Amino acid sequence: MTTETIVVNMLVFDELVKEGKRQLDFFEGLSQLAIKKIEIRRDYIKEESEFKDLNEAAKKYGFELLYSVPELLYTDQMMTETELRLYAKEAYALGAKHLKFGAGYVKEVSTEDVVILNNVLNEYEINHFTIENGQESYSTADKLNQISIQLIEKGAAVSLTFDTGNFMYVHEDPVKNAKLLKTNVTYVHLKDIKAGTLEMTLLNEGDISIAEVLKAFPSDINTAIEYPCGHDPLDVLKKEIDKLTAIKEAIEKLR
Repeated sequence: MTTETIVVNMLVFDELVKEGKRQLDFFEGLSQLAIKKIEIRRDYIKEESEFKDLNEAAKKYGFELLYSVPELLYTDQMMTETELRLYAKEAYALGAKHLKFGAGYVKEVSTEDVVILNNVLNEYEINHFTIENGQESYSTADKLNQISIQLIEKGAAVSLTFDTGNFMYVHEDPVKNAKLLKTNVTYVHLKDIKAGTLEMTLLNEGDISIAEVLKAFPSDINTAIEYPCGHDPLDVLKKEIDKLTAIKEAIEKLR
C-alpha cells in the first residue's frame, strides 16, 4: 500500500500556524514524506497572494491540492452565488479541483440551487465537490443524508466528506454512520477523539475504531489526516502516516 490515498490537511501544523507560519512553509518538509495530496485550509490563508504562491509550489513539488472552506453550503438557504463564486475562484487560483464546505442545514433543496451550484463548479473546473458533517447539533447523519440525497436526486454534482471525529461531538457512532452514509461518501477526514473529554488525539489513542470506519469505504478513498500533530509535526506526521498505512493494509487483507 502506497501513500497515494493519504491526504495531509494543514490542521496537522496548527501550532506552528498559530505562531505565524504559512501553509507554504511546510511544502518542502512534506515532499520528504512521499505525500502527494495536501488539503489547504482557507482559515489559514493570510493574504491573497498565497493562492498563486501555493499553486506554483504545488507544481514544483508535484502535489495535488484540495481546498477546504470553513463555511456552510446551507443556513436554511444556500449560500449566495457571489459567495459560492468567490470560493470556487479561489480553488481555481490554487489549481484545486476538489472543494469542500460544511453541509449546514436546510429543509428543502431547490432545483434553482442545483443549477447555480453546478454552473459555478463547471465554470471553475471543480470536479470533486463535497459537503461535510460539522460539530454542531444539526450535524447528525440523518440530516446530512437528507441534504445530500436531495441535492443528488436533483442533479447536483456533490458527494460527502465523512469526518470521523465530528460525529462524536453530536453523540453519534462514527462506525454506524459510516455504514449509513457510505453510498455517497467520497472523502474521509480522519481524527480520533476521546469520548469523555471530546479531545482530539493521535490515531488509535482515542475511542473511535478507525479501522472499523475505514472498512465501510472503498480501499482507494482519499483519507485525510486532520488533527494537530504538535510542535514537531513532521516527525509526528511520519509516524501517523505509517499507522494509517498499516491500518489500510490490514483492511485490504480482510477484503
